[in-house]
Amino acid sequence: MNKADWDARFRDLLERGAAHHIGGPEPIVEKFASALPPGRALDLACGAGKNALWLAQQGWDVTAVDWSANAIELVQAASEARGVKIKTHVANLETHEFKIEPCAWDLILMCRYFQADLFEPAKLGLAPGGILIAIVLLQESRLGDSGPPQSFRVRPGELAAYADVTKGWTILHYEETWRAPESTPGFKATATIVIRWDG
Repeated sequence: MNKADWDARFRDLLERGAAHHIGGPEPIVEKFASALPPGRALDLACGAGKNALWLAQQGWDVTAVDWSANAIELVQAASEARGVKIKTHVANLETHEFKIEPCAWDLILMCRYFQADLFEPAKLGLAPGGILIAIVLLQESRLGDSGPPQSFRVRPGELAAYADVTKGWTILHYEETWRAPESTPGFKATATIVIRWDG
């Protein structure tokens, strides 16, 4: 979907009162964030804010960024409904309108959003001991090399290369998840990586 499509989707959610019904976090976010003491968290391309909201409820100081003003309005409404505070920014990540502070974040999320040139600024944004969690959609074909690249998706094995972890980094988790279309309607194949900056 393009920006107009996302804006329309979030506007529809706002109009239907969805701020009171946003679901829980990605399981991988809950697993790794629960193992950390609450600190500063940055949710890039936050969408409706399910991860940001859950983190704020766990005591994290959360900043949520999205290019859709309607998405950010939804996050603000949902945080008010839940009695938590989240700092929000409307910003186009592709043009780097939001500057990631270096060595400032204990947790950075990029969930179901892919932008290759965002990985390095995100890595530099982590404080020692901080972790980066990225969940990216995979190309629709497992073979992946036969067609043109699909926007905001990676081919099998590419996510680890984009994360480019070298000395000082620990890969805490990496997986590529594929399921038959009939097993989970609407399921999208994903690659997930969790890395920690050991400093």
